Amino acid sequence: MSGTDTRAGMKEIRLAKIMAARQRAGNGQLGNNVIELKPANFIQKVMETTADDIRATVVELAAMEAAEYLACKKAKAQALDISPTDLERMVKKARQGDAVKARTFKMEPPEPWPDSVNGMALLDALEVALCKYLVLPKHA
Repeated sequence: MSGTDTRAGMKEIRLAKIMAARQRAGNGQLGNNVIELKPANFIQKVMETTADDIRATVVELAAMEAAEYLACKKAKAQALDISPTDLERMVKKARQGDAVKARTFKMEPPEPWPDSVNGMALLDALEVALCKYLVLPKHA
């Protein structure tokens, strides 16, 4: 038997093994030497972390107390497949935004007074009230 015949024979044996493995896989009988391949969309779905997942986690972490946050920061970062430093930066930014929102004072537009107002009488009443509690220069 020459080298060419040996290669052809080996190729046939490999093809036969592959066909047998495919047949077993089709019957649900996966052998130890057979690798089960997942569909591409499954792998992409598993590997893909959406921005919504990250935002939800950042909001959740920003609401936590410091000790609780430190305890789970690293695990959450690994679950999202981002660095703990990036996660910490986003949480810090979210906490600063919450602090700004808490300090923001929102006023609703005033409703007009139902009756007409005598401006002169109102100013005189304000002057009396202010002079009672404040010491101001003569023309202030």
